[in-house]
Amino acid sequence: MSDEPLKHIYRSPLPWRDPDLTECGRVPAEFAVVVSRDEAAADFKRLGQQRASLFYCMTCTRTATRHPTWDESPSGRVAREAEWSVSAKDRGRLFDAELRALALLAKEHREQFDATAAAILEATPLADRRSRRRYMQRSLGE
Repeated sequence: MSDEPLKHIYRSPLPWRDPDLTECGRVPAEFAVVVSRDEAAADFKRLGQQRASLFYCMTCTRTATRHPTWDESPSGRVAREAEWSVSAKDRGRLFDAELRALALLAKEHREQFDATAAAILEATPLADRRSRRRYMQRSLGE
């Protein structure tokens, strides 16, 4: 086996945050090598599942495939943060503050918020809706 350190994967961030955790829930500065989900997926495709798994933190690998990114499912990504924030007090306080800030911004700019939400709904391509439906069916085990 190689003397290279295991690679970790950045956790998909919420859009208003910088990537600040790995998929295994640790701070990226703790590790020598941290890569994006896309880089990890490319390694797994290029090397194959079995060989690539020798170079990656298995917790990162498992959680990256189990949880959606913001682009795949905003509500799924927020649900993951909410669930995790319950047990991580400082993180929970930060997330609560962010949600309150988003609510205040939406309230102060109601017309813009409503118009933006309507435009997003209108612009969502059919392929995205199908992709989301497949993700939800997979998540619910249907």
